[in-house]
Amino acid sequence: MSKSSVSVVVRGHRIVTILFAVIIFALPACSTSPRPTPEHPMDGDVWLRGVPHYDLNFDCQLASPPGSGSHEEQEEMKDILSWQDKRTPEETARATSEAKVSLESFFGPPNGTLSDTDLVVLRPLFDKVRWSADIAAHAAKLRWKRIRPFVYDKRVHPPFEVASTSLSYPSGHSTIAWTFAPVLKSLFPKQAQAFQKRAEQIALDRVIAGVHHPSDVRAGKECGGQVFDALNKNSEFLSDLKSAEKALVRRR
Repeated sequence: MSKSSVSVVVRGHRIVTILFAVIIFALPACSTSPRPTPEHPMDGDVWLRGVPHYDLNFDCQLASPPGSGSHEEQEEMKDILSWQDKRTPEETARATSEAKVSLESFFGPPNGTLSDTDLVVLRPLFDKVRWSADIAAHAAKLRWKRIRPFVYDKRVHPPFEVASTSLSYPSGHSTIAWTFAPVLKSLFPKQAQAFQKRAEQIALDRVIAGVHHPSDVRAGKECGGQVFDALNKNSEFLSDLKSAEKALVRRR
C-alpha cells in the first residue's frame, strides 16, 4: 500500500473515531426524561424524579369506571356532546386557561380569588401539593387505563390539545383542584365557599372541554379528598402549612 493510501485510511479512522465519540456523548442529552405533566403519561417511578412532593405512600381507593361501550358510558357521551354543543366562548376560554395546571391557573386571577401576593407566598407549598395529588391520580390512571372520550368518539372536539395517549380515569385536574381547595380553605376560612365553587368549576370544565367523562371527574374529586386526608397525616406537609400561614400573616 502506498504512503498516500495509508494516510487516507488513517484520516478515515480518525473521522470515524471522532463521530463515534460525538454520538456517545450526545446520547445522555437525547435520552433525558422530560418533566412529567398530567398530559404526559409515564411509568410511576419517573414521577418521583426531580419533582417536589410529599411521600404519602398510599393509593386512591376508587370504584371501577364504567365499562367500555356500557350503557353508563353511552349516557356519559351524551352529556359530553351536550356540553360541547352548548359551551360558550367564555367557557371555552376558561377551560383552555386551566389546561396547564398551576395554583395560578386554578385559583389565581381572573377566575380565582387569590391575589398575586398570595400566589408568591403559597407557590412552594402548592407545588409540592400539586405533584403529590398528581402522583396519586396517575397511579390510579395506570391501574384502570381508561382512554379519553375524544379518542374513541370522533364527534368530541376538545378546544385545546391533549395527548391521545394520556389516560382518563380519574381526572388529574379534578384530583388536584379538590386537593388544593381544602388546603386553601384551611388558610383562608372566610373564602371556603369560593374555593369549593371554583374546584367544582375546574372539574366540570374538563367535561365541557370533552377531555374527561363525568365519572372521571367524580373519581378525581374522591381521589383529591383522599390525598388531602393523607396530607394531614404527613408531618412535612403540616410543617410547611404552618410556615405558609406565618408568611401570609407577615405579608398582610
